[in-house]
Amino acid sequence: MTASSTTVEMGNNAAYQNKLMNLVKGRDPLEVLGRTPDVLAKFVTDHDAATLRARPFPGKWTPLEIIGHLVDAEYVYAYRVRMILCEPTPTIHGMDQELWVTGQRYNEREPSELINEFRALRQTTLRFWKTVRL
Repeated sequence: MTASSTTVEMGNNAAYQNKLMNLVKGRDPLEVLGRTPDVLAKFVTDHDAATLRARPFPGKWTPLEIIGHLVDAEYVYAYRVRMILCEPTPTIHGMDQELWVTGQRYNEREPSELINEFRALRQTTLRFWKTVRL
């Protein structure tokens, strides 16, 4: 997804919210978020490291790089949400996901290490969301 498509898609907040809620199909969003680390851990357990480091197509991310991107997203969104909730006019900075994935060499990391990092970050995110009062 490009920055411009995100801007267009998010321009209609109600439509964007509905799209997200349709993805969880009536389930509690916090429950879905809470289950994600286990789903990823099972995926990693079910596949060997060579498979997780293999590109499905030239120029596409490997499964391990996708998990690394989810780690990045957990950091970035946690920061952005805090900015939105705590500052009157926050500046939300973008990120170049390609540079982040390449620069952090996720394909060289141990799959279980990335899962553990994601799990810890997600637990922190869930604790935060459970305290938010809008």
